[in-house]
Amino acid sequence: MSMVKSIVFLKRRSDMTQEEFHNYWREVHAPIVLKLPGIRRYVQNRAVKIGDREPPYDGVAEVWFEDFESLRAAVQSSAWQGVLDDETNFMGHTTKAAPVLTVEEDEIPV
Repeated sequence: MSMVKSIVFLKRRSDMTQEEFHNYWREVHAPIVLKLPGIRRYVQNRAVKIGDREPPYDGVAEVWFEDFESLRAAVQSSAWQGVLDDETNFMGHTTKAAPVLTVEEDEIPV
């Protein structure tokens, strides 16, 4: 079955540590996202530092929906505005520049 998901690349506010960012994202922001109508799955992917190289983003969120109609309904809901409003609390001004990619997923069995 094909699903639709929005993938968002997140960068923390400059005055937050990675730990503060991830705690806020998980404990405060996630419950707000889960109020979206039609949401099927929500995944938070935390970036990890390998060696001395700093990751360009602090995390990647996946917000899954059954189909494009469900995604459209969520974007038009008041809950969506709540998600956007809260992003400034842990992403600051970077929220408006966050790369977003909406995709249709086809899982290939291994």
